[in-house]
Amino acid sequence: MPLAVIHSRDPDGRAVVGVPISNRPGTCAWLDAADYDVILNDYGTTPWFVNDNGKGRLYVRLVSSDRRANVMVSRVVVNDPNVTMIRYRDGDRLNLRSRNLDAVRPAPQRRVNQRPNRALRGLTSLPA
Repeated sequence: MPLAVIHSRDPDGRAVVGVPISNRPGTCAWLDAADYDVILNDYGTTPWFVNDNGKGRLYVRLVSSDRRANVMVSRVVVNDPNVTMIRYRDGDRLNLRSRNLDAVRPAPQRRVNQRPNRALRGLTSLPA
């Protein structure tokens, strides 16, 4: 049986939802109610959990409906396939409200300048 979500309002009066983290009793991930409705529609009531990347950074994930992969909830909230990284403005990785998440996109490819031919190094002019 899934744990009960908490429906509330943030200090700005926006509807938010606190989703309990299954492997951290008493801990909730907070996100906008509209984003939660989208996730609920796409993934159902699968458990949410926190995992560590091995460097001390926590990520909120959920089990996908086909049980093949874990889905990073912040990427679902951002909803941009070109995002390479998510930045949490307040540093709280349990705060998944859209205004707390910044999408970091890949930098455009820089054109590599062609290096001069080493054989011509030191020549001031070519012989006639």
